Amino acid sequence: MVTHIVLTPSRPSEDEDAPDARPEAWPPSDPDYDVLADPRVCIPIKIWVLLHVEPQSNRELREQTGTRRDTTVQNAISRLRKHGQEIVRRGGRYVLVHREPLWVLNLPTRGVMLAPRERSGQYEGLEFRITCVIEDWRPRVRAVDEAPWSEQTAPGGTAEQRWRPTGGPKRGAAYLGEPPRSLPIWVWGLLKSRAWSAEALAEELEIDVLQVKNMIGLLRRRGHKVMCDARGRYWVPEREGPLRVAVTKSGLRLARIDGKRPTEEVELW
Repeated sequence: MVTHIVLTPSRPSEDEDAPDARPEAWPPSDPDYDVLADPRVCIPIKIWVLLHVEPQSNRELREQTGTRRDTTVQNAISRLRKHGQEIVRRGGRYVLVHREPLWVLNLPTRGVMLAPRERSGQYEGLEFRITCVIEDWRPRVRAVDEAPWSEQTAPGGTAEQRWRPTGGPKRGAAYLGEPPRSLPIWVWGLLKSRAWSAEALAEELEIDVLQVKNMIGLLRRRGHKVMCDARGRYWVPEREGPLRVAVTKSGLRLARIDGKRPTEEVELW
């Protein structure tokens, strides 16, 4: 099954000092740009965009993306779900419930496709998140601009970080050069990135399933919404937040609620 468009790579430059091939900036700033007509964009991303417009049936998605098989649409929906998109079937139509940003990858020879979650961070400068908005009855895709920790400020003057981990503690914060985080913060951050089962979280964080459930219970006691579906997968809604954490000498910890506050706190979104 083909879920992305493969482009013929351009001929390599004969100039040895020429920089490595880089894809064009995407999405284009052209106000008339139509993501659904762009052959560089993979089928799952186009389906994700169409579901922002309105619920769609399998046949409608096939017609609007130019695919011939129902299985192509079904496999694309499955991939989007693995990327944390909550898509349900109601009355024969697919409905996008949680419209969270989507991780994509823009490669020179393959176009714009879903980022490989198992190798996140491998393509530095080519991975980014996108959102979709409806303007003048047309879907428009925008890249999410996420500033570094030091450049972000919450309305109240508190430092803020829009943090989405790409792996457990051994592959996440240390790899990104960020401060260590306690287990409840890791659980919260992973649940904001996509839906996880307790078993998958335990494997990712290398802890017991009981510890995962204890961390989820702790987050709920602190007033944070953690959802659970019929298949036992947990997630935190995209707009849920912020998570107030304390800055300590050993890293970031959940802020206490007993009045004994440290000298510095930050908010994670």
